[in-house]
Amino acid sequence: MNCDCVEDIRTKMVDHFKPEAGNDVQAECGGLGINLRTGGMSLSIPWTIRSSARGFSSAKGKSTYMVASFCPFCGKSAAAEPVKPAEGK
Repeated sequence: MNCDCVEDIRTKMVDHFKPEAGNDVQAECGGLGINLRTGGMSLSIPWTIRSSARGFSSAKGKSTYMVASFCPFCGKSAAAEPVKPAEGK
């Protein structure tokens, strides 16, 4: 990619988990995936968090996901639009 967004998010993930996992926390991005489906799309980003703290120290670490709330292409909200009732009913 031509930007530093993944590295910026990695830094924010480390900062987010520091209170729970300690100062030696590390975050690793597992890749970026876009799920296209009829009527919508979602962007899911898997992360592995490792640290010497309990719950993070196994070889697998702790898995978590980030899910985008806006489309990375057009900026539209990823939330389903509410269904409007038919007029006159």
